[in-house]
Amino acid sequence: MYAVCAIALVKYGCMPEAHGLLWNSWLMTTTMVWLGLAGRHGLWFEGVADAPLTAADDCLLCRIPPDNCAGLVSTGITLTLEPPPAVESLSPHASQLSKRCRGEVPGAWPLFHEELSRFEALHGEWSGDIDTSWDILRRTYVAAITATRADSATARDIQIDSSIVGSQRFHMLCHPETGRDDTALLAYMFGCAHPHLLWNCTGYQPTVVVGDWLDG
Repeated sequence: MYAVCAIALVKYGCMPEAHGLLWNSWLMTTTMVWLGLAGRHGLWFEGVADAPLTAADDCLLCRIPPDNCAGLVSTGITLTLEPPPAVESLSPHASQLSKRCRGEVPGAWPLFHEELSRFEALHGEWSGDIDTSWDILRRTYVAAITATRADSATARDIQIDSSIVGSQRFHMLCHPETGRDDTALLAYMFGCAHPHLLWNCTGYQPTVVVGDWLDG
């Protein structure tokens, strides 16, 4: 239930309703990104799952729609499941991200493209910094996806490089024109795209976990 609620909150942070001036609406998404870029993301902390990825449509956590949190104090929130929405065609900037993935890491491209389509269905047209976002995603989310399929990296490898790219790119996430879009996309990819990887420690996807563990 904790995993379900956290994923719903991250999805809400990607929606237009959360794009106002209130800083608190960005607390969850910003925290998710900075945990990832400090090497503390659930996937590269817990380890890379030693199993093929399940299709997103088969993952119940992927199918949780965001809620606008209306009536939270008086009536609570009801979580429901439904087919994840997706846009038919990506925006120009998101298309460039998809193109880079297809050219550089073709094995991860189908899943990456699908998740971009689902992100834009929640967020609207993405207009972040292509170079910054691709560099971070290539060395974090895409690296983790590749590792589950080809065993080309351990969780510890990804953990170390995520901290390096975080130190190299962190200032760009504060850019007044692109920073919030970059943060929203990274939070979605870290926290919502195939969340059974992020939350493999909850037992939702019971598989053997391999890789180097941070704390012994």
